[in-house]
Amino acid sequence: MVDDSGRLVGIVSRVDVLSVFDRPDNDIRDQVIKEVIAGDFALDSTAFDVTVRSGIVTITGQVERRAIAPVLIDALRHAEGVVDVRDRISSPPADQQKGGMLLRPRAPG
Repeated sequence: MVDDSGRLVGIVSRVDVLSVFDRPDNDIRDQVIKEVIAGDFALDSTAFDVTVRSGIVTITGQVERRAIAPVLIDALRHAEGVVDVRDRISSPPADQQKGGMLLRPRAPG
């Protein structure tokens, strides 16, 4: 920041800018699990491991359809207080998916 004569009078740091996102990690985690995963997506929240550190959400688990993962990650990015998302979500191989249903591998024989 500068005054009217162009002299430096202060510095705006990243901490100052991100302070509006200063929300306790436990609150963010609760919202992610209850409102986003279980609420908005109607997924079994116990199928996912969610950790939050300094506003960074790490989510691990498996979705039944590959198309769900990017939409879920995008929703997490927009949750209040989230500064980044680490995507560790997996999905079944494409040959095990058909019409949105997870196919079980056939037994030999």
